[in-house]
Amino acid sequence: MPGGSGPLEVGEDTRAKGAPKELAITELEGDFEYFPSNDTIRYPAKRSGGEVIEYDFGPYEHWAEQEAHDAAINAAGNVFSPAISQRNDVWVEAAPWETSMRRDLRVVYLEKVNDEGDVVEEPSIDLQSLIQEVPRTVEVTIKYDGNMDEYIFPVYVYRAEGKHVFGTTREN
Repeated sequence: MPGGSGPLEVGEDTRAKGAPKELAITELEGDFEYFPSNDTIRYPAKRSGGEVIEYDFGPYEHWAEQEAHDAAINAAGNVFSPAISQRNDVWVEAAPWETSMRRDLRVVYLEKVNDEGDVVEEPSIDLQSLIQEVPRTVEVTIKYDGNMDEYIFPVYVYRAEGKHVFGTTREN
């Protein structure tokens, strides 16, 4: 992913510069069961009314990486108040595969523009503050049933623009 030293242009990203964030997941909510004989895990796949109605099985390694990735997305967005997850003009997502072959995280900063391309609304968080305060990496350790796995997710800030259409916004 590119990351220049000048101002961040629309459609570009840069590495976040905040202090790295570390978290450990030692207790999992839900009904999980690990099978060491074939290194798989049973996990809730479907819920209805808060109850598990279907389970699925998968390789432990894939499940642990996804759990870590989800936790990293939440952690990267919780450096502000209100948290990024509670905003509609800034959010954290997985970086697109075409720009990243790893599980990088991307904080999207969305400016709303009119049909002429003029910015009509900016996020309530300053772009430079976002770049400086979002953690540059999120390291997640998962400890479960004798396993310990560590994942490091680089974090980038991406500047986007979207057209303001009838009270909604769509990214260009």
